[in-house]
Amino acid sequence: MIPRQYVLSLVVLALAAMPVCAGMWQEITDEVQVDVPGTPKTVPAAVPPLPDSPQVRLRPMPGFEDDAAYLRSIAARVTELEAQAGEAGNPMKQAESALAAANLILAHQLEPTCTRKLLHVNGNVDEHGEADLRGALGRADGLIERAGAALKELHNREDQPADGLQESTHRLETLAAFAAGLRAFLSPEKGAEAVRSARRAASGLAPLREDRNQPVASAASLWQACLRNLESDQGPALAALDLALSDPVPESMPYAFFARLLRCRLLTDRGHPAAALALLMQIEERCNEWLTTDTERGDALRSAQLVRIQIMADWYGRLTGSNAASERKWCAESIQTLISEDFGEDGNTVLRLTPAIPIIASPPDEDGAAPDPAPEGD
Repeated sequence: MIPRQYVLSLVVLALAAMPVCAGMWQEITDEVQVDVPGTPKTVPAAVPPLPDSPQVRLRPMPGFEDDAAYLRSIAARVTELEAQAGEAGNPMKQAESALAAANLILAHQLEPTCTRKLLHVNGNVDEHGEADLRGALGRADGLIERAGAALKELHNREDQPADGLQESTHRLETLAAFAAGLRAFLSPEKGAEAVRSARRAASGLAPLREDRNQPVASAASLWQACLRNLESDQGPALAALDLALSDPVPESMPYAFFARLLRCRLLTDRGHPAAALALLMQIEERCNEWLTTDTERGDALRSAQLVRIQIMADWYGRLTGSNAASERKWCAESIQTLISEDFGEDGNTVLRLTPAIPIIASPPDEDGAAPDPAPEGD
């Protein structure tokens, strides 16, 4: 195994050699906490080939054999709620059932696709998958529109309690903003129009970053940064994220963890892979503090290691010239070590962003409890 001291020494040397503006240098040194005396020994110039990426998978949801069964269960529950909306005797229950159904689609049905894209795992969606994705997003939009029509009818009544109507309207607006954000993030479209759509969706999420519901605020910050990352300048995306090593509040998870991984990717995109690697190594050490169960800790650790592998692979490809042989050799050997030691067949699951957005709209007559699609718990 490559010694940690050697790894951090190489990182410090790489940071010192990079052209970094004063502001960015201060930001990086504020985040990267290393104190390494000396320098690494010279590494032979022979460069091994880049190892293949590790095979990883999303951990199956409790009570389900695989994601296909899980998604069928979600779709069935959405259909039930959609039917309840049609059968409800008053507009408020129609709106509540429709919003609950839309929330399930956005929070759970789209989650596997969101997680894979965030972690750059199996990113290519085939034609059938794209059709399913468009169908789910369209169904969520239709349910939100249906709820909006019901609430509009209530706004015209004088006997409707203002507080309940105001809260339902806030849930409607929140889900509409998240739906637009996920549509823009998951869209396969590229080019200027896609960037403009993402920017509009990011603007729609901006007010939610100050929402009194901490999970909503954390999810909005993550998705806004993801959308701003589609622009050529990653500065606004970085500005939307907390520092990578700041301790997240428990209510902000899992969004805060994925946000910290995204911050490391953004630093890499801005030309600072060494800083990103140093941060990721420290994030890995903090998984024991940030996550609550052994299963979550293991999946989070592998997720951070996966991002580290991806960054090193990208760095390996960008390094050129005879002077880069030592760094390329280090990248290839570090990747191989991580794969061999931490990504075996029995330990290849990564953390899921579940739910992809918080559950904020519960079905009527369930006393505010979030719907649970899994028979053995979510």
